Amino acid sequence: MLSQEEKNKIKKELEFGALQESELQSLSDLIKNMNDDGSGMFNLRSMEPEYYHWMYYRNPAGKATVYCARHNGKIIGTFAMAPKRMQIDGKEVLCGKTMDMFTNPDYQGLGLMSRLAGQVFEESKQQKMTMWYVTPSKNSYPIFKYKWNYIECFEIAHVTKFLDYFSVAASMIKSGFFNMIVGPPVKGIQKLFRMYTQKQNTYKVEEMNRFDTETDELWNKIRGDLKVALIRNSEYMNWRYIDNPDNYIIFKFTQDEQIQGILVLKITIRRGLKVGEILEHMSDAGDYKFRKLMIKYAIQYFRKKECAVCQSWVIDGSLMENEMRKSGLRYKRNKLKFLHSPEAPIEQFYDKNNWVLTQGDGNDV
Repeated sequence: MLSQEEKNKIKKELEFGALQESELQSLSDLIKNMNDDGSGMFNLRSMEPEYYHWMYYRNPAGKATVYCARHNGKIIGTFAMAPKRMQIDGKEVLCGKTMDMFTNPDYQGLGLMSRLAGQVFEESKQQKMTMWYVTPSKNSYPIFKYKWNYIECFEIAHVTKFLDYFSVAASMIKSGFFNMIVGPPVKGIQKLFRMYTQKQNTYKVEEMNRFDTETDELWNKIRGDLKVALIRNSEYMNWRYIDNPDNYIIFKFTQDEQIQGILVLKITIRRGLKVGEILEHMSDAGDYKFRKLMIKYAIQYFRKKECAVCQSWVIDGSLMENEMRKSGLRYKRNKLKFLHSPEAPIEQFYDKNNWVLTQGDGNDV
């Protein structure tokens, strides 16, 4: 721990300013070192310089606002705001997603984050952002809530379906004997059960490698029924899932040659297990029956890929949560707080059922 004398010396040597493209490797090193424990138990998204170049500089909603603290030429703290185009009651507004709030542990207690946040918030106002929001970590929650007066809107939860109970149990008890004796019979029973429960699809499913005019047609068809949602046109979807350095699985659903839905999936590693993530399930807001078929398709896809778990985000207590649970993702876990800045239009935001909020709207996958 630094002495007060050391802190005073370092404070005189600190430099603050906007992130430069030439510093992406230094930024990547800071964030990787704070997230990677070396165990390989988690692999959610890239933290390489290319990811941050994509996130900060190629966003169609605009360049991100990123400020850094530096000591001896090395980035030791960072805070960012990514612009998001949202639709609120039929009107397009520019909002911000606060993200990448990191301070090198060796430099804690120097007031770095307060100074960085002040710069980011001020520039975001100049960019005409109407509000900003965040899903904070447990450590950063008190700062957003009590220091910066963010308003707690609701909670987000992961809803989950276990696809391979054996693997989940084995990962928890870490028993090689359990794996050898119980594994084959359990997996055989699961396979037999699936053979009897599969249903014939009445729609055509194709993989997509680019979002095009069909995506815009679907978005324009459904957007009128959405009160609060990120704008999911082809420009945004291509940036988020095609141009992203990470890899995603994208399916298009059609009936009678007309696009009905888009499903975006990803496979991650969490606690050493393969996890299937449902990031987008874009379809007519009122067509729960069709959306249920899409979720069922995702579950079957992840089974074929030998994922142990399938999961997605929902707003806790919302209609979307009820839909997901009826579609098979019944186990709820790992709640996250959702907070927004005091400038937000609170009357729209507090109604959970006004929102279309998917896991793809976050940045962790």
